[in-house]
Amino acid sequence: MAVMKSNDCVTAAGAFDILVYTDKNTEVPDKWNETGPAMIANSQEVKLRSFATSYHKVDTVVSYKHVE
Repeated sequence: MAVMKSNDCVTAAGAFDILVYTDKNTEVPDKWNETGPAMIANSQEVKLRSFATSYHKVDTVVSYKHVE
């Protein structure tokens, strides 16, 4: 369970999954499951800061669905 805070005015408990895309030959931990894309219908997306090293490139996007 995570606590999400937005602009110090909304606090709500929530849960989240992390989806990681890798090359086919990448070694991953045994506890990771192989799945397809996890699409959220009518989602809002926020692109976060990307970074790269000489070996890796990381792009991050948070997708969420606001429930009223």
